[in-house]
Parts: sequence; structure tokens; C-alpha cells
Amino acid sequence: MTNEKETYSGIAELADAEQGLLNYYSNIVNLIVKGSLRKNANDIRILEFGAGTGFLSELMQQEFGVKIDCLEIDLTLLNILNRKGFKTFSDLSMLQDKYDLIFSSNVLEHIENDSEVLLNLKSHLAPNGVLVTYVPAFPILFSDHDRAVGHFRRYTKKSLMLKLLHAGFEIDRLRYVDSIGFPASLLVRIFGYKSRGNIGGLASFRIYDKYFFPVSRALDELGFKKIVGKNLIAHASQRK
Repeated sequence: MTNEKETYSGIAELADAEQGLLNYYSNIVNLIVKGSLRKNANDIRILEFGAGTGFLSELMQQEFGVKIDCLEIDLTLLNILNRKGFKTFSDLSMLQDKYDLIFSSNVLEHIENDSEVLLNLKSHLAPNGVLVTYVPAFPILFSDHDRAVGHFRRYTKKSLMLKLLHAGFEIDRLRYVDSIGFPASLLVRIFGYKSRGNIGGLASFRIYDKYFFPVSRALDELGFKKIVGKNLIAHASQRK
């Protein structure tokens, strides 16, 4: 994610997914923040890597009173971030600060050489800094939806863990998220993705977010996060 000429192929899908999915995105923010804000919120330096429209950063700022910088390579999305008042960067080489928290949500799977990016992100962490990555899980779920939004892969626990360890990180926590999302995504895999239809479209996303995701989140906390989920989230820090 260091080439300014690269573009994100799923802007329309991204905009759709952010409309009305407050339960889903609020949960991501809470999972990112949990255990990673080790300083006073006024002092912590935070970067969102692959910020998209800045929706997650907005939620985090509103909920926790933090200030967030955003890195995004797509010029259309970068303009949106600038209009929202974020300090922005279009390339990792532009970063001069060291960050206490760097987070990304559904980004690494869009990058062919994700291992190189993890190494680069580590170099921009402050001492005791934390990297939080949220990615799609289970290669068996790879579907037309993944292809439509430009995914190179879905991750296993082992593959994500090994990539982080190879980049020099220490794994603090690694767990699944959205247990009910696994069978829901499997249905998309079996029956196909219809971006404007009933399967994987905006209407189905909203129904899932309102009625199913709260149940999925509860099941996660009951222990399903250890065995299954549509996504993985990892908290990793620099090795001591």
C-alpha cells in the first residue's frame, strides 16, 4: 500500500456497507480500543491505515475523545477525509511521527504483499505501541463478494499469526469476530453475491446488522470467538 497510483476497487460497496450498520462498526471500534489505549486519550497518537471514508475514525473520535491521523491511497477517499478535517497521508513514506496505536479494518486483504506492509507499519510504532488488524477469516468463505471488492485472500488464525510474528510482532490477542457471520458468509459463497439484490446487498446488510449481529456479538462473548467467526482481530505489539 505504498503506490499512490493504486486504487480501491470497492468504493461503492464500502459506501453501502457504512450506511446503517452502526452495530457492526461500533463493535469494531470497541474491539480495537479494548486494551490498546494505554495512555491518556489526549496524549495518544493514533493512525488509521487504509482509512476509507474515515467512518471508523469518526466513531472512535466521538466515543473516546481521541485525535486520529488517516492514511489512504485512493484519491477520491483521500478527498473525503480531507473534507472531514483529518490529517491525511497517501503513503507510508510520508509518515514522520511514531504512533501509539495503528489500526486497520478490512485492509490487509486488499494488499498483495501484506507481509511487507506489516514490516513497514511496525517501523512507525512508538515504543510499546500496538498494531490492531481486523481482517476477513476462513479461506473457505472466499466468494464473489471478495472478488468484487478486490480481496487477495481471507486469513486463518495461523496465517495471520505467522505474518505478524515474521514482521517482528508479539501477539497480545487473536480472536474471531461475528460467529453468526460465518454461516451467513457461507450462504453467499454457495449461492453467489448479488450487490444490489437480496444476497449481500445493502438491504440484507441492514437486516443482519439490526437483528442478527447483536446475537452474534453475544455468542462471541459466550465463547464462540475462540472457534469461529467471519472475521479475525489481532492486537500485536513490538517484541520486547
